[in-house]
Amino acid sequence: MWNAYYSAQSNINRKSPDIALPDYINAHDYESAVALYERSGRKPPRTPRSAVREGCVCYVIAQRMLGRGYLGEDDVNAAIGALLTRGVGEWLADGHNYRVAIWMKLTHWQPGAAAKATVLRCYDWMADAAPPPTV
Repeated sequence: MWNAYYSAQSNINRKSPDIALPDYINAHDYESAVALYERSGRKPPRTPRSAVREGCVCYVIAQRMLGRGYLGEDDVNAAIGALLTRGVGEWLADGHNYRVAIWMKLTHWQPGAAAKATVLRCYDWMADAAPPPTV
């Protein structure tokens, strides 16, 4: 989806990884995710726990999946957890439902799992919100 667009761009702004990389991770296109992140001019996070934005966390995930770095699963999961704890409530409040859905799929979905149950895992990341009484 994004490959043709970003291939035609001579410059990629620093916000691009936050917008596009979750889709690359969802597509398991880890090589392209790393390449786009590196083209954006952003510096790789020193450790997974220092990855604070969506693009940084996706970069960490991609590098881990490629076996190139950030191999500590606990650290990678901590980076994902910190992102979701900070982001889910804010994304929903701002109307970014797709953002939440894609991150729930990336982090919680298992083959054969119901999509609704996976998306409702967003409540795991919002301490002040309770899931609906009937699911």
